[in-house]
Amino acid sequence: MPAEIRKARASDVDDLAAIEKAVFSCDRISRRSFRQLIERETASMLVAESDGRIAGYAVVLFRKGSGVARLYSIAVGPFF
Repeated sequence: MPAEIRKARASDVDDLAAIEKAVFSCDRISRRSFRQLIERETASMLVAESDGRIAGYAVVLFRKGSGVARLYSIAVGPFF
């Protein structure tokens, strides 16, 4: 089934942290940081959801007052 792209929600944090732990061995984003990124005005956090499961995510950070954006993190769970 194709993945649906949507904005991350607070209820996604546990799944996001599980992907982070499975994919990265260091410099992981914490649950607290995921929660903050989801609420942050200068960040956009998108998830790919397939069959009701989070398959991956992307975090883009924006610099206020400019057109500058940076892909901060991207990951796909190893089970997809």
